[in-house]
Amino acid sequence: MRLLMLLMLMASLCVPGNVLGQNTLNISGAGTETDPYQIDSPDALAWFRDWVNGTYTPDEGSAVTHPEACAKLTADINMSSVCHPSDEANNIAELSWTPISNSDVQWNGSFDGGGHTISNLYINTTSDNAGLFGYVGKKDYTTTISNIKDIIFSNVNITSTSSYSGVLAGYISIKTTVSGITVKSGTVNGEYYSGGIVGYANYSVISNCINKANIKASSYNVGGICGCINMSCTIERCTNYGTIEGSHEVGGIVGDFSAQSQITNCANCGDIKGSSNVGGIIGCVNGVSSNGTNVFSVFSCGNVTCTSQSNSTGGILFGHVSKTLNINGIAAYSSDAILTMGSSAVEAKAIGSKDDKATVNGESNCRGYTNDIIKSGLVAWLLQDGNKNEVWGQNLSEETKELYPVLGSKKVYPYGDVYLDCSNTTIMSGKFTNTESGGTYTDIPYRDYHEFGSDGLCTTCHYAAPVVIDGNNSISVKAVSSSGTLENQQGYTIYKYVATGDGTLYIIPEGDSDTYGTLWNTDFTLLASNDDRSNEETDFFISYDVVKGTTYFIGVRKKDGAAIDGTYTLRLIGSWSPEANIIKPVDLIGSGTPESPFELRNAKHLLWFSHYVNGTYEPEAGETATPQPEACAKMMADIDLSSVCHPADAENKVEAVSWIPIGKDKEASWYGTFDGCGHTISNLYYTINSYAGLFGNIKGEKNGNPGTIKNIIFTNVFIDSKIFGNGAGAVASYAQYTNISGIAVESGKIKGCISTGGIVGYSQYGNISNCTNKSDITSIRGTAGGICGTYSGGSNCSISNCANYGNISGASIAGGIVGTTYWYNTIKDVFTSGNVTTIYNDTSLGFVVGQIQNELIFEGVIAFNKEATLKNKEAVLTGKAVGEKYNNATVTGEDIPQGYTIDQQSSGYLTYDIMNSSKSDGTQAWYQKLGEDGDAWPVLRNTGSNTVYRPNYCTCDGQTVLRTFYSNSPDNLTAPHVYQPSEEENAETNLHDYVCTKCSTHDSEHKAIKDFNKAGEYLQINVGEDGSYSVDELTLYDTNDAKLYNSPVALNVGNLTYVRQLTHGGFSPLYVPFALTPEQCDGELNLYAINNFHERENAEGGYDVTLEVKKVTAGNIMANRPYVFKPQNYSGEDNTVTLNLGETTLQPRQNSSISCCSMSYTYTFNGTYDAKALNSASDYAMYQGEIRKVSDNVTISPQRWYLTVTDRDGYETGGGSSANAKAMAFSIYENGEGEATAIEDIRVVNDFPSSAAGIYDLQGRKLSKEPVKGMYIKNGVKYVK
Repeated sequence: MRLLMLLMLMASLCVPGNVLGQNTLNISGAGTETDPYQIDSPDALAWFRDWVNGTYTPDEGSAVTHPEACAKLTADINMSSVCHPSDEANNIAELSWTPISNSDVQWNGSFDGGGHTISNLYINTTSDNAGLFGYVGKKDYTTTISNIKDIIFSNVNITSTSSYSGVLAGYISIKTTVSGITVKSGTVNGEYYSGGIVGYANYSVISNCINKANIKASSYNVGGICGCINMSCTIERCTNYGTIEGSHEVGGIVGDFSAQSQITNCANCGDIKGSSNVGGIIGCVNGVSSNGTNVFSVFSCGNVTCTSQSNSTGGILFGHVSKTLNINGIAAYSSDAILTMGSSAVEAKAIGSKDDKATVNGESNCRGYTNDIIKSGLVAWLLQDGNKNEVWGQNLSEETKELYPVLGSKKVYPYGDVYLDCSNTTIMSGKFTNTESGGTYTDIPYRDYHEFGSDGLCTTCHYAAPVVIDGNNSISVKAVSSSGTLENQQGYTIYKYVATGDGTLYIIPEGDSDTYGTLWNTDFTLLASNDDRSNEETDFFISYDVVKGTTYFIGVRKKDGAAIDGTYTLRLIGSWSPEANIIKPVDLIGSGTPESPFELRNAKHLLWFSHYVNGTYEPEAGETATPQPEACAKMMADIDLSSVCHPADAENKVEAVSWIPIGKDKEASWYGTFDGCGHTISNLYYTINSYAGLFGNIKGEKNGNPGTIKNIIFTNVFIDSKIFGNGAGAVASYAQYTNISGIAVESGKIKGCISTGGIVGYSQYGNISNCTNKSDITSIRGTAGGICGTYSGGSNCSISNCANYGNISGASIAGGIVGTTYWYNTIKDVFTSGNVTTIYNDTSLGFVVGQIQNELIFEGVIAFNKEATLKNKEAVLTGKAVGEKYNNATVTGEDIPQGYTIDQQSSGYLTYDIMNSSKSDGTQAWYQKLGEDGDAWPVLRNTGSNTVYRPNYCTCDGQTVLRTFYSNSPDNLTAPHVYQPSEEENAETNLHDYVCTKCSTHDSEHKAIKDFNKAGEYLQINVGEDGSYSVDELTLYDTNDAKLYNSPVALNVGNLTYVRQLTHGGFSPLYVPFALTPEQCDGELNLYAINNFHERENAEGGYDVTLEVKKVTAGNIMANRPYVFKPQNYSGEDNTVTLNLGETTLQPRQNSSISCCSMSYTYTFNGTYDAKALNSASDYAMYQGEIRKVSDNVTISPQRWYLTVTDRDGYETGGGSSANAKAMAFSIYENGEGEATAIEDIRVVNDFPSSAAGIYDLQGRKLSKEPVKGMYIKNGVKYVK
């Protein structure tokens, strides 16, 4: 024991600065790359460390560093003698390994592990750069390459509370290559930049490395291979199996991956955990925008946990992408891997999150596969890229089968024709083996749904839709990617169903999830869909009439996109028998009480409700069917009754089916509550000789609960009942102690026997309010009324706020509102517009009431259409509100009914002034849409935009009311301003203001100038918000009789047309207020810029002058500048050129003058927009293609220029008269082409031969004598004095 303790004590003394020398340790080699030091023991490795770091003890002098020293392992090395934790029990102090090299040394040699193992490396430090090596590589960009390779590590124990920790090295820098490093076991506990192989890499290559150590760091940039990759690095053929945990930027291969680097053929099989930016391959991608980060053929199957509840930056492959990521080849991952966000598992995905400006190229290459598919070898085949990528493989033999692709393992080959289903979760055909057999693989692009054909097979992968049958079916419902595709196949689990009978199929899911269902035919045309069965239930419910033997497809999906765990029950119920209508529909909700009324959604519901009230329904087992007079119901949707009641169709061999009224006779009288909730009942068809209407016989309780029917709209009503004694009406035949309100019969025909009405045939002791009838009413034997055929009641009974627009025809009695009234009744606030006719009686007909018995009270407004027709047979009678007062009946308010013309009805007057008593404050009952497509009369339905108001129409200043009018808006209107241009110009703008002649208001949106095309008129100019001026369209004439262009401001013209009169084919002057390009003149004019004047002395002592011009082929000529043009096509006769210039700016009018001088003369170009009288002494004008001196009394047209030539002051002219010296005409010649030049560039060129006799100045002007000083030409020779 003493000996052991002594040995351990000696080992503890092996500290940095080891005194053992190279010779003592028998270390061979010269330390060069070709003759490295041979390291065969831990002491030798420690010596090499000290030799590199300069911490050894030299024989003489001072120790120095050896950053380029090279070494090679020749044996496995157990490091426990040179580094180990403390052992208090045996009194052994901790000894931490000091890394080879640091940031000062910057080792850049080579180290070859030779495939040997370094075990028990122990480091516990507070310094940066922890690892076998500390800092590797030069900091500057040298050509030196550091190389470390072929080392195996086991039982590593590294702890660092500082930056840069890795088993091999803490930090590797410029031009470092690391290869063949395997860490078989151990732990690394770091802080910043921690990795299984290296902590931080910069401009380096890491290849063929494996890490199985567990890496845990308290801070960021943590990776299974490398904590952080900075610039231009490559990681290839590396695998991590260890558990990697850190704060943020945590990855299975790299934690933080930066600019212009790449990862190729790498895999992660370890679990990765961090608070944010957590990925199986890369935690965070920070590639620069221009080139980005490149990833080639990677795979990850480890679980990923992102602990932050608020930051969902976790992905099975990549946690977060902030810049540019390029994915080449396949990036495969296990879709069965667990992705946890916060504390909840979520659906596995490749990329956790992306910045708004991030770019992922090749994102579709990220593909998830189940563990079963991965185990099959398919992913290895894809990573192999067929047989192109030699580095991937997978052992598929049963004895040693690998569960996932492994770098360097056996190659994988397809056997047979292999392909997957669309979801890439099942191999539909073939398999993979390690033996090449000539098989093929067809790639089926991943998607989370199948597209089925009419045969029930997926058109892509031939997957067969599962079959469901009548009864309960156990199904599964998968997750879907989104909830925005509810009406096509995508996202649904599809099931095939073949109908076993004709009738209604009910599809009922049973479970607690929020589901959505669809029904398709074999063409996948949507037949029915449903979200929630009711407000209280989230499951869907579908009912649909199917045909026996027909195939249908049923789709089921979660509404929120998450999968349903386990199985789900889909119940299919078929209602096949003809008697099915008497069986309570399985989808009918409610119990029929006032608190829980039946919820009617379709015709079968309503028909069953009729059977239920009438006692003709199919009872539950053990019960007896009896009438249910108090049953209550409400409509939840519009109901079309054509499927349960309809006329005969002989062509299609369809027999007539009549509606069976609810409460069909006295024995089945009804007195419950029915609320239409504003929904529509269409195609009510009745032809039975009984009580005619939706309801038949209604008998509320006198002292109990009255019957209530409300809020129903009827369309296309057809009732034809001929039996004596019963009434007919859209709502009911007979109603006693029943309140009816909110009914609108929009269209149809109602024919009854005795009492026939639009709403109800006979009403006794009930109230009718807010009802409208537009159907035609006929009673073939008795009484007809627009609202009610016969109405009787007591002092508390009334018809109020009702309207009839239909035509009324009774056998003996007819009225627009009521045919006959009995007992004591009140009619209040009603309107009727239809014609009223009787056949047998010419007294009992009136526009409002046909016959009154006992007592009737009129209240409020009783209005009728005075232009309607009141007639008996064909005889037209005098219009009246009330027909016959039978047996001296009394009428209170007999003078209240009033007739109104059609104009009064349509204008709004009747609605506002009469029916609503000038109210529009929300208390009114009557409405009307006004205008051409509006209502012809008052209506009772408020559409939200048909309230009638009576605002004022005022003068344009709003001060005086001119009149009132009717409108659907409460806003007053004002008369439009009458603007006219002012006579005087505005001193600030030089434009004419538009001023209202009524109120002197100025129009801020328009100004005017005198129209230069129409004498005595004004041109209106638009004023923009920025103060600019514009006109939409304008023609500018530049003919011989042109008008004066006079705009003092710039005008933006939406479409400008320029018209020019031609009188010859030569040069003509051009002076216009707009810029012009050669392209705009193409086919019409050639433009020329004025270049130079050429003066030549002639024999007479004067000068010949030529104007040189240059053809403009590029750029544009400027506004208000002199140019010349020549027509491209001149026929020899006067003609007109028209240029359509489009959007153009006219510059302000400017008569500009620009001059150039020779030594003798001043040449002045004068542009004018006025007709200009010229001076014969000095002025020249263009005529027939040349510039000529004008004679007396010559005036040029506007929009031209002329030339003035005068003596230049202060110069002698050679003694002759200047007037004689000047030329009578200037010729024009073309010289060259190019961009337009401004007039300022014009110069005078004096041409004379070099041998000319005489004395000249430098401008070519002949002098009478030699100058006293300066430069001049004498007999062709230049002199300077």
